[in-house]
Formats: sequence, structure tokens, C-alpha cells
Amino acid sequence: MRFFEVKVKYDKMLETGAVKTVTETYALDALSFTEAEAKITDKMRPFIQGSFEVTAEKIAPYTNYLRGESDLYYQVKYTFMQFNETNGTETKKHLETILINAEDFDEAKAKAVEYQRNTTVDWQIDTLKETSIVDVFTYLDNVDVTVSTAPLPE
Repeated sequence: MRFFEVKVKYDKMLETGAVKTVTETYALDALSFTEAEAKITDKMRPFIQGSFEVTAEKIAPYTNYLRGESDLYYQVKYTFMQFNETNGTETKKHLETILINAEDFDEAKAKAVEYQRNTTVDWQIDTLKETSIVDVFTYLDNVDVTVSTAPLPE
């Protein structure tokens, strides 16, 4: 599974009652471009007041998503370094990008640090930037997860 970023252009009803054509970016997990387009069309159907068009699709650079309760999304790019224990020279570099939902830059940075807290390799945050993503749709959005607090049978 991978994340896709999909741009859609549609007629949106504003709070004032006026209809305005907007272009918005959404992130979603899917198996293919076809599934991503079908999924965004299905998710946007209740909000469409007229025309609707998928204007762009691309594979997103991030591999993981940290949920939150905000309307803002931040992209964090990490570099992981591994070192040769005998001479201390760098032997390998690995890059990872994740998407974080946070209220502001400081909360996004705190979540990014917490996400890497228990790693055993050296890492650093290369970039942390706000994105234009409006919402994220994942497979878990459609799954009801029930956590049982009943004791396990003996």
C-alpha cells in the first residue's frame, strides 16, 4: 500500500451559500492510481455541488501518516545514519518522509521527534514543512475498531 496525493477541482458551497470553484489536495492510501481516483470521487460525492474533476494524481513521498485532530498537515523528511563501529565513519544513509497531522509547527516537530524516540540509529530532521493537503483518507477510516476491556479467558 502507498499514499497518493490527488488534486480535485469542484464547485464547493461556501458557508455564505455562494458556490465557488476550488482546487484542493487530498492524500489517501490506495493500491493504484485507479483506486485512488475512485476513492476520492466516492469520498467527495456528498460535497459536490456541480462540476467535479480530478486534475492531478501522484505517488506521495511519505510512507507513514501520524493522525491528529487538526486541519493542518506537515511533511517531515528524516535522514538516518549508520556508522562503522570500528572507525566511526558513516556507512549508510537512509531517507524517510512521513505526514503528520498537527495544530502547528511546534506540535508537528514534537510528534516527529516522538515518532523516532525509540530508534537505535542516529537520525535528524532535514525538513519540516506545512502542506496544502486538506484531508487524509485511509483504509482505517472505513473500519470500525472495537477494543475489548473484558478479561481474557483462562
